[in-house]
Amino acid sequence: MDIIDATKEYSGRLKDLFETSFGKNYMSREKIEGCIDGKTPFKMAADGDELMGAILFIPATAAEIEEHIKMDRDTILSMCQGRPALICKCACTYARYQGEGIAKKILEACMKDVEEQGYGAVFTTLWEYNGGVPAERMFVDLHFLRGEKL
Repeated sequence: MDIIDATKEYSGRLKDLFETSFGKNYMSREKIEGCIDGKTPFKMAADGDELMGAILFIPATAAEIEEHIKMDRDTILSMCQGRPALICKCACTYARYQGEGIAKKILEACMKDVEEQGYGAVFTTLWEYNGGVPAERMFVDLHFLRGEKL
């Protein structure tokens, strides 16, 4: 398995992964290809030609974070320390790979890029599923702060 930058050659498979994880028409192939520009972290795990999982970060203003994450502006600005922010748009692996630590390895690679590219903070929301939040531990292990339950 390799953790690599997302490429346009995988855009159809990335669309399938996102739809499998988040529902039909979650993100168009064109939108996915537009995110493959190297400006923000967009990593994937692949074994040969087989896509296993992916994580996409997108740039966000304080107003966008305030709207989508429901966090107050002063907290956002304090966390960013005058630097640009990102939102983790999606983090997923195919069900057959869940529990193997693949998403965590992808997230670690993304966070390395975040640091190297000088971003101030990354924000995300996590979904509750069957009474728990499956991805929470992965994010907490990588020093994300737990916010409020919406």
